[in-house]
Amino acid sequence: MSLRDALKKAGINDEIIDKIESLGVEDIVRMTEEELSKKLSISRRDARKIIDFLMEERVGFRTALDIMKIPEIRISTGVRSIDNILRGGIKVGSITEIYGRAGTGKSQFCFQMAVIAADLGKVIYIDTERGFSPSRLRDISLRFGKNPDEILSKILVFSPDSVNDLRASIRSAKNLARRGGVSLLIVDSLLSIFRSEYVGLEMLAERQKQLSLVLKILKEISAMRTSILFTNHVIGRVSESFEDLAAGGYIIGHFPDLVLWLRKGVGNTRILRIVDSSELPEAEAVFTITKGGLEDI
Repeated sequence: MSLRDALKKAGINDEIIDKIESLGVEDIVRMTEEELSKKLSISRRDARKIIDFLMEERVGFRTALDIMKIPEIRISTGVRSIDNILRGGIKVGSITEIYGRAGTGKSQFCFQMAVIAADLGKVIYIDTERGFSPSRLRDISLRFGKNPDEILSKILVFSPDSVNDLRASIRSAKNLARRGGVSLLIVDSLLSIFRSEYVGLEMLAERQKQLSLVLKILKEISAMRTSILFTNHVIGRVSESFEDLAAGGYIIGHFPDLVLWLRKGVGNTRILRIVDSSELPEAEAVFTITKGGLEDI
């Protein structure tokens, strides 16, 4: 039975079915009932009925054994010590947060991942702090024996000026990812533009609301097998164990699949630690930053 026939059987008329097909099932099942009711000009009750129906049609249970047999693809970081603790690198389709104080190398990590991921498809780099450096990408490309012009031509860059700009750029990234061929989406950094636009405790609720909208879209993009990497700052205090804590609180804390903490070591060394992961134990890797990017010591 086709989707149209199934919707008709569920009591949905042709006009609404046409709109559903126009919007696309993948987008509709990620909408709230309020969003869908506005788009289709129907009641929230009917919108909930449509969402529930489409979700039930998508449900398909698999055994744990079947899931284990699915090949796992990871994007190498180009640093052996980091790849060792990450079991090969950043998992394709996952969401990774890397946080740390200023000058610890968060953007350098992003630059290197952009160069490496460009071999797998286009890379989208959303630069909220105006720190993107094509010359650094060129140096890193040369270190890995890649043609810098070819690598840079695969990296799409946008520097948003506002939260609206950021949200629009991520929506555009979603459209590109839907068509396939986008290996990695980088947001460097995610929270800075929110913190500068929504200042003060009285704006906190609205800031978190707008941040939730952006996170929702990023989650949808990751479901399209595009890896997400975003940087974050630390809050102005340390935990009881004297570790830096990532900014963003609960809403950010439970969003990524993998959380990495980056800090300075002795001299020009850096220490990357797995802080949170559902599949990886806590571990640390030590490396250095050179003209050619992140390297083993």
